[in-house]
Amino acid sequence: MKSLLIARTRLLQFRIELAERMRRLARRHHGVTRALLICGSYAAWILLFRLLILTFVTYFVMSSAGGPGGRRFEEVNEAFGGAEIGIISLAALSYVVLALALNPLASRSLWSALVSILSPARLERRFLPGFAKGSILGLGMIFAFLLSGSHRYLGFFIQSEALGFALGGVALRVLGLFALAYFEEFIFREKILRSLRPAARPLWTATFVSTLYCGIKLLQFDLGIMHLLTLFLASFLLTRRALTEDDFGWGAGYWTALLVVFNPLLSLPVLGTDFSGAFLVKYQAAAGELADSGGGTLRLLTGGAGGPLSAIALQALLILDILRPKLGLR
Repeated sequence: MKSLLIARTRLLQFRIELAERMRRLARRHHGVTRALLICGSYAAWILLFRLLILTFVTYFVMSSAGGPGGRRFEEVNEAFGGAEIGIISLAALSYVVLALALNPLASRSLWSALVSILSPARLERRFLPGFAKGSILGLGMIFAFLLSGSHRYLGFFIQSEALGFALGGVALRVLGLFALAYFEEFIFREKILRSLRPAARPLWTATFVSTLYCGIKLLQFDLGIMHLLTLFLASFLLTRRALTEDDFGWGAGYWTALLVVFNPLLSLPVLGTDFSGAFLVKYQAAAGELADSGGGTLRLLTGGAGGPLSAIALQALLILDILRPKLGLR
């Protein structure tokens, strides 16, 4: 009789444990499905948005007076390539606006929802500290490149004759990079991350979100393997930070700072695009690539012509930042 009671108790415990595991598995699969739907809808919106912009650009260029058709196609390619960052930034912003506007469960107005995303408290307490750290990292790394001789400072690019036009271009570039970084952080480190958070482990979650993030970046830009590795490490770091702080603001500031320091401030390429910013800092290809010894190593260390986002130095710093809690560092 006693053995039968023990057997029934164990069977009941097994059923409870099995039901709990099934519920966890269902929550995890539901979260993964929702994350994939968000990422898939964002990818589809990027393709549609790019097609719309390309159609408008092609129409206006082809309808204007110009040379032969081949030349006009080159003008379309140049115009679209020069505005690629802005186009992707508008795609990210419009996707967030549409997602908020079309949410049937939203109890707030679209304006109040946008204000909550860009709240002054988040900008002050999360975004600005992340921006400060990202700025220090970016400026310190480029300063080290200048000291090593791999890069050279060529002067202040903005001329007094076209000061207003040049400053306007830099300001628009900064605004575009801010929108791209901030609203994509909201998509990946807020919406997608919250879908995965209930039942997933932090390591698995960070890896999964970073893989989705790199897939979107491949869709947006023409990137190499070193660039993708940097993006994966940066996404992994920002995902772990968002899990810790339960907010995406710090990561948005950190990533915005790196992009702004490298591109509109120092004129270095990011995400496969070039831009002449406020100061001209250029990689010295002759010194880095033609040297018989150490040239290849220096190019890999600094990113070479691909820009600092392809640099092993930046990847090493990101890995150190990821491992900092394990190493007992602050």
